[in-house]
Amino acid sequence: MQIAIGISEYDSNTDVLFTYVNGVFLIEGNEYSIIGTGNSANIILMRALNGENDITFVVLKNAIGGSVYNETQIDYITDNVEEVTQ
Repeated sequence: MQIAIGISEYDSNTDVLFTYVNGVFLIEGNEYSIIGTGNSANIILMRALNGENDITFVVLKNAIGGSVYNETQIDYITDNVEEVTQ
C-alpha cells in the first residue's frame, strides 16, 4: 500500500521521518519503506491497512548540513520503542 507523505519540505536524504498509524509508531525498514522526496515522497507499507486510519507524519528537519541523528542513535531509539511496544 503506497501513501503520499504530502510534506513538500521533506528531504529523504537528510531529514528523519516518523510515521504513525492510529497513534502507533511504525519502524522504517520493518513496517514501511520510503520512496521519493519532497512532493513526490511516499511510504510503502509492508502490510495493507483496513478501514479508516489516522496516518500522521512528523519530519525532523536537518539542522546543519547532515542528519540530526546518526544511525547508531536511530537504532537506539528504534530498539527502545520496540521494547516499550512489546
